[in-house]
Amino acid sequence: MTRTRSPQDFEHLDSPLAAAVEAVLAEPISEASVRRVRERAGLLSRSTVASTPRQSMRWPVRSLSRTIAGGLIAVAAVAALVFGISLFLDRGAGSAFAQVVEKVNAAETVRFTMTWRAGRDPEQQTRIYVAGDQIRVEIEGGLIQISDISEKRVLYLDAQRQLSQEMPMDSHRMEYLANPVNQLRQAKSDDAEAIGEEALDGIRCSVFRLRNFQLLGATGDMLMWVDPNSGLPVRFVIHDPRVSDKMEVRFEDFVWNETFEPGLFSLNVPDGFQSGEIVAVPKPEQPTPDKATLDAPNVASDGILSRDRVPSRIIWSKDGTAITALMREPESGNAASYRQNELRQWDVATGKLRWSEDVAGGGAVAASIDGRSLAVATGEAVQLRDAATGAMIREWQTDQFPPDLAFSPDGVLLALAVADWHAGAEGSGGVEFRNVRHGTIVRTIEDDRPTTFVAWSPDGKFVASSSNSGPIRLWNPTTGELARAFPGTKCAFSPDGRTIACTSMETVGDKELLAKADLYDLQTASLVRSLASERATPTSWLLSLAFSPQGGLLAAANWDGTVTVWDVGSGALKLSGGDHTGGVHTARFSPDGSMLATGSEDKTLRLTKLPAELRTTTSSAP
Repeated sequence: MTRTRSPQDFEHLDSPLAAAVEAVLAEPISEASVRRVRERAGLLSRSTVASTPRQSMRWPVRSLSRTIAGGLIAVAAVAALVFGISLFLDRGAGSAFAQVVEKVNAAETVRFTMTWRAGRDPEQQTRIYVAGDQIRVEIEGGLIQISDISEKRVLYLDAQRQLSQEMPMDSHRMEYLANPVNQLRQAKSDDAEAIGEEALDGIRCSVFRLRNFQLLGATGDMLMWVDPNSGLPVRFVIHDPRVSDKMEVRFEDFVWNETFEPGLFSLNVPDGFQSGEIVAVPKPEQPTPDKATLDAPNVASDGILSRDRVPSRIIWSKDGTAITALMREPESGNAASYRQNELRQWDVATGKLRWSEDVAGGGAVAASIDGRSLAVATGEAVQLRDAATGAMIREWQTDQFPPDLAFSPDGVLLALAVADWHAGAEGSGGVEFRNVRHGTIVRTIEDDRPTTFVAWSPDGKFVASSSNSGPIRLWNPTTGELARAFPGTKCAFSPDGRTIACTSMETVGDKELLAKADLYDLQTASLVRSLASERATPTSWLLSLAFSPQGGLLAAANWDGTVTVWDVGSGALKLSGGDHTGGVHTARFSPDGSMLATGSEDKTLRLTKLPAELRTTTSSAP
């Protein structure tokens, strides 16, 4: 059986290339290949193949989702590289590339390894086997994913726990196959080009470049090395150079037309394996409500300003009429569902969304003291934005991702946390000071551990920094000299600059840990008082502290889902608990001290009106 095309199909190609393409397409192909193409086309036509906006790849920390995501990426990679690459044939890749495509299409099987890395996450590697519509992915940690596209079935095996889970290949999972193919279909005529030769493992290989290749969030040029002897690819690399994501995927160690062992792609559960949950079963697809629906509740009745994403950082406007929050997906969510992080601002009185801006993988945000500017850390860059509109003002490139940042009280400098996790046994860090107007580095302070937190004292005399394991160190920002050190990982300065509150942990009995806040006198560095909640739980962990504008109250956000408010002068516990059902990341008082805004892992941004007797509580030196 042969495929025939009309001359009009090749009008967009140069004459020599059109002739080469016609020659390749005129070659006989097997009925089995035709059947596979038809089945795949029918399957894709029933899936969602519309081009979707690019999404940031964010990987959760506290679940197996990141590892399972490797399997999904691998299946998509197979579809894009082994099956979908022939779609370039009509797009002007050249006769040499057409010959490679012919070889790929004729191959019966292929085995290779895939290595991928997103942001600062460690590399993940998988071994992949392909035979027609059957794909086997062996993931790090003893996880195996076997897929059969024609049967629309997926089997997951956890070799360590001897668990199995069979799932249908629904439209949600099919998008991982369809979207990369769809990107290939949209390629322009000059997307594939021969760029020369390069020695790879002692063999002089031809090198091709595929421009603007997209694969599950990574967008960039993909390079392909071809063995001159076999005429088949031996390596692919796609690298997204943009600072927001910085993702790289490598495909290496190719073995083509290998005879695989019987049963390698079997969807039968092996003996000794029990049925269990390895990956989360996807919920039925629901239409996504627009932001007006999500972010316009009746604030007066339910106190919820937002209910669809995690508000990890919260900033009040100077006049208290608006709240800006850095929104992201829950850490416990499925990696497949991750969207780009956003900055959102709401009107407090009405609950209506004022504006929203995507900030890719933004992980930290700070506001200038005058309330006019916002700084956002997005990958290896810092964006300055207008606080009233969210519009970009300027962007600086940085050497590494800054985990935290803070404006100086005079608004002239921005302090960036520096975290190099690969330097030495424990990494290294410090603080980098940049001129806000020009983005130039003014000075740096080096530390012996990766720095994940920074804050300025109200008078600008100190910059506090800490690592995930502490301690809190106070530096002279002018000389870089170490001035003070306190136990803890997060801190807050009182408005009058006389007191610093630091998070700390205390062992209670043999197992339980009690999260508490220690108050220190900044002049003498002496401990004045420890503030603790009335209960201790294994999940107690204070993630942020905040003084009220009058300085008389201290609020603590706790990972156990509670918010605690103390009287600073007496140490009395004023409020404890709350309505959150997930860990609380942040708690911030309104400028007039009448409300407390809290952001939680339960995907709600809540406003709590404080009792009248607390609203005017003023600072009283402990």
